[in-house]
Order: sequence, then C-alpha cells, then structure tokens
Amino acid sequence: MTIDTGNEIKYSVTEIRAAPGENLRIVLRNLASKTNSEVIHNIHFLDQALPDDQLRNSFLNDQMDVDLPENLREICLGSSATIGPEGTAELAIKAPLQKGNYTFFCSVPGHVYIGMQGLLIVE
Repeated sequence: MTIDTGNEIKYSVTEIRAAPGENLRIVLRNLASKTNSEVIHNIHFLDQALPDDQLRNSFLNDQMDVDLPENLREICLGSSATIGPEGTAELAIKAPLQKGNYTFFCSVPGHVYIGMQGLLIVE
C-alpha cells in the first residue's frame, strides 16, 4: 500500500483494512517539491487505537522532537524513517491478531494536532 503526503499535512489514506496477522508493506511518499517545501513526514503504527486527545497529549513534552514519544514506544508496531520532500520510506508490519482499530500517525511536531493520522482496521 502506498500512502502519499505533501505540503497539505495529511495522508492520502486514512483507513487501511487488513486481516488478522496479515503482513503489510507500507510505502510512504512525500510528494512535496524540494524547491518549494521543507515539510517532513513519517508514519508510526500503534498496537491499539488511541482517542485523539490521548494521542495529542503524548506530544506535549516533546514539541520539537520528530521521534516517537517515549510513552508510545512500547505500544508501537512499527515506524518509518522521517522523509523530506520527494523522499520515500518503506515499512513492513504485521497486522495485530486481534480484530479492532489501531492508530497510525505522523510524529513531526504539530502534524498530529492538524489530523495527520488514521486507522488500521483489522477485520
């Protein structure tokens, strides 16, 4: 699955559907032009769904850090590299075995507040 990003600070896909235990290959592409943008993006998948306020509160102490906040590292299924304009990153993850909704998001400062997140739906 390919997920595109760019200057708009959003993912082109906000829902990913998978079977329990399915192996997923995610390609993250930053379509912003190097000449017009310095916008960077990444993607992290968690092994649970977090309410918006809980996800946003995870970033309160790390306002300037693009790394995954410490409190989310233990529940992370996988993370991509942070990519700049015209960059690409690949990530392989295995969908959880339990059916349900699982959060994915961008940890670049401010991006989750704008809504750069989605759900991995295991059904």
